[in-house]
Amino acid sequence: MTNKTNKATLRLFNSVLKTTLTPVPKGSYVTLLGRTIPKGYILEEDIIPYPGLLETIEGIVGISGEKANAAFHKSWKVVIESDLESLAIQ
Repeated sequence: MTNKTNKATLRLFNSVLKTTLTPVPKGSYVTLLGRTIPKGYILEEDIIPYPGLLETIEGIVGISGEKANAAFHKSWKVVIESDLESLAIQ
């Protein structure tokens, strides 16, 4: 599976394709969650994080501190600048 395919499926479906590689041992999966959860995504246990996959996911759908902060400020700006009626409609 190519990196190009993964980028396309991430953009279109917010997912990656399953591979036929050897599964990650259970203890390693818990360690993997320590990396993925703070970045805003979780891999199913059958998704094998082969080299480059996590970096590809984080580049497209991962949430960094800067992205989260920007989203918060953008949302707060809408609240400040909108009247109560338009906020209720949203």
